[in-house]
Amino acid sequence: MRDSVLAFAVLVFLGAYFLLPYSLSPPILEKMSSLAFFALLSYGAGYTVTLGNAFAKDRLELHIMRAGTGVATLPLLIVILDTVRIPLSWPVPLILSLIYPAYHILAKKKEKTSSSDETAHWALVAAAAAFTLALAGSFAYPYLEDGDSWEHAAGAAYVAAKHTYTTPPGQIVSHYLPPYPPAYDTLLGLIHQLNTSVSWTLKTYNAMLVGLTVVFAYCFVREFTGNRKIALYYSIFLTALPCFGSHAIWAHTLAVATLYPFFYCVVKRMDKAAAVAFAGCMITQPLTSAVIGVFYALYVLAQTLTDRRQFKRLAAVGAAGLAISMIYWLPALTAPARGDKLDGAVTELTRMNLRIGFVEEDRAPGLTKLLLPKTSGDIYMMEGFGLAYCILVVMGWFSLFKDRKPWTMTALLWTLFAFAALESYGLPISIYPGRFWGLVPVGASILAAKAADDLGRRYGRSAALAAVALVLATSGYYKVVAQTDQWPTDIGEVLERNVQGYVNLVAFPPNTMVYPLCMDDKYVLGMDKMSPPWDPEVTGFRDGIMEKSQDELNAFLAKNGYEYAIFDAYCYTRCAAKKDSETCKAEFAAYTKDLMKNPKLKRIYKDEKTGMFKVVQ
Repeated sequence: MRDSVLAFAVLVFLGAYFLLPYSLSPPILEKMSSLAFFALLSYGAGYTVTLGNAFAKDRLELHIMRAGTGVATLPLLIVILDTVRIPLSWPVPLILSLIYPAYHILAKKKEKTSSSDETAHWALVAAAAAFTLALAGSFAYPYLEDGDSWEHAAGAAYVAAKHTYTTPPGQIVSHYLPPYPPAYDTLLGLIHQLNTSVSWTLKTYNAMLVGLTVVFAYCFVREFTGNRKIALYYSIFLTALPCFGSHAIWAHTLAVATLYPFFYCVVKRMDKAAAVAFAGCMITQPLTSAVIGVFYALYVLAQTLTDRRQFKRLAAVGAAGLAISMIYWLPALTAPARGDKLDGAVTELTRMNLRIGFVEEDRAPGLTKLLLPKTSGDIYMMEGFGLAYCILVVMGWFSLFKDRKPWTMTALLWTLFAFAALESYGLPISIYPGRFWGLVPVGASILAAKAADDLGRRYGRSAALAAVALVLATSGYYKVVAQTDQWPTDIGEVLERNVQGYVNLVAFPPNTMVYPLCMDDKYVLGMDKMSPPWDPEVTGFRDGIMEKSQDELNAFLAKNGYEYAIFDAYCYTRCAAKKDSETCKAEFAAYTKDLMKNPKLKRIYKDEKTGMFKVVQ
């Protein structure tokens, strides 16, 4: 039974990875090489940081958390390489991460480990389900959703092409490159170097991180609580919650994936690895990194209240991790040209604004929002937990007061902090409270899992399974609906839902040169076509495009090797920001006619908002 469960989990994962994508999907060999690179890079980095120690007797746990520690280490490895000007070309970090494992494996006897228990295999099923759901939702449409994903496409494409995350002075390629922590875009850019689709890379490996987070969480909670059933329930609840593990493409996904390996290393007393992992956590995503720091401070508090002797060790880990993270933060924060902003929260905090990330009419979530999840709203973190889940959290809350162990106190403190931040709309300090929908479960799910385990101990296994089934019904159902729905995209907002002109790009071969006369280059990059936003001539030519002659346009397109050009209503929007509406309408109509008469451009598509032209040589 145990082996069949493991086989099922592997088959679900591989089936989703190789079969689900139906558009903008690279050849199978590119998928295989991308997966092999990510697996070897993560495992090798984790093996190196943990010095090849067999820190777990359970064979499956050992291999999983080596990869997990590697994922938490990769942000630091990326920063070190770029800081010392070593090219971020995929063979470089891969070779560096495999040097020590290769030496260590050849020089050491076989590790003495035991086979894993069945709960670990079921946790892998939960992880495979989380990955499959996120991936299926991502590929429910061919475009990238919202605005962040297009920015990440530009950042990943830049790293893939230039082998660095450092941009030329004054050239803004993506908001998510420095001074914003570039680990997420850089990791995706490294993977993209092995395949032809940046869109597939973003969607697939963001979903991969979602799935890995679930199994990393299982290993941490199992070690933290010493209870494999609590760990299994925890992993299932994370998979089921609508607000946790969205397929939205943003750096938060990587940040949460690093959280569990870091705390795993702390619990296992692997202090050196923990310090490195903590540094990785701190240079991944500004707000989530800060929350992880608070979680660690609360963890230290809970541990030292029961055993003061631990404070020195835990404080040293935190101090070392913060000091190492300064490799990135000191240059980023002191650079003379830091771009337009680092992050909304950081910018506002420097202005002493302690109420950030919401509009005044927003209100603290009431009981209805907590109990009844929504299937629409913020695609990054859907609102609501679910009735059965909330009941279990309350039951776990009261049971833990009777069991004052360090892990129970930590779970309580994490839940209190995150829930207070979620409900902080009316408080003097409130920073992106909506972002805490997905952070409350980090602690609260331990309470819910403890309650489910208590039910099983008191009333039998069927009672615990019934509780899990109710969570799946009152939380998981809403997550499936939300994650597989048709999500909007920035193109649709700008062009009033007329996205077909850009969707047509799916039919063109990867890296086809397509110049968007009106929209930013990221909207072409995100459809796997090429128009480099890191080229000042490309971005500069778009300014005042309707004032340029057709001869100038033809010369520019020919010089830069463009095969297609897209003209859309955003040109009018750009114009209206500087001139009156009537003037812009006249200019837009006149330029549209000029494009139609241009002998070097052949129109191949037209709708109310968009026209696509093939460049004729």
